[in-house]
Amino acid sequence: MLLRVTYARQPYPLSWDEQARLFQQLPAHVARMALFKVNTGCRDQEVCGLRWEVAVPELDTSVFLIPGSKVKNGDERMVVLDRVPRDVVETVCGQHPEFVFVYRKRSIGTTNNTA
Repeated sequence: MLLRVTYARQPYPLSWDEQARLFQQLPAHVARMALFKVNTGCRDQEVCGLRWEVAVPELDTSVFLIPGSKVKNGDERMVVLDRVPRDVVETVCGQHPEFVFVYRKRSIGTTNNTA
């Protein structure tokens, strides 16, 4: 009997150059989602199911409220955007009335696909 032992590679942060090269290989709609993910820490299902934000006039900004059904621990989560993810969101504004990230006017199930 043969036993096959596999070892997972240790995670490491991508350099800025590696990140740029990776994103250049992705289709535009997936690259936008990936850029949003690395700048917010949001998980795949949080980003794929992201609905348009809620305005917070007191802070002069908007936030995204992610329902507990889309969050790993089940608790509703608030995501406040800095410049980079805010710029990403502005590029997709108006593409769909409900979902932030879409492809061919439909919500995206996962970014981990054949794209």
